[in-house]
Amino acid sequence: MTIKFWFSLCHQLAHILCGHIGNPGGTTEGDENEADEFAKQTLIPQKQFDYFVERNDFRRESIMQFAESVGMDAGIVVGRLQKEGYINYSWYNDLKMKYTISE
Repeated sequence: MTIKFWFSLCHQLAHILCGHIGNPGGTTEGDENEADEFAKQTLIPQKQFDYFVERNDFRRESIMQFAESVGMDAGIVVGRLQKEGYINYSWYNDLKMKYTISE
């Protein structure tokens, strides 16, 4: 899924940028939380996301307009809305871009 790929990529980049790599005991819970927050903010800034969800308008058109306004793929917005419990996991999955790796 799109959101998992991009979120995971940003999360792992945060570990590198924040210096979490190479710690003898591995990453801490605080490191993981910091990396999660970095990924969320990188993909969709919290202030803009909060403004969008406060309107409580989760129609397809609204999601697509919001995604365009923040310069993000609509599938990433759908994934975050699903993950944070604003919409059902069965909604708007067709907006998520699928990737295939071929040889």
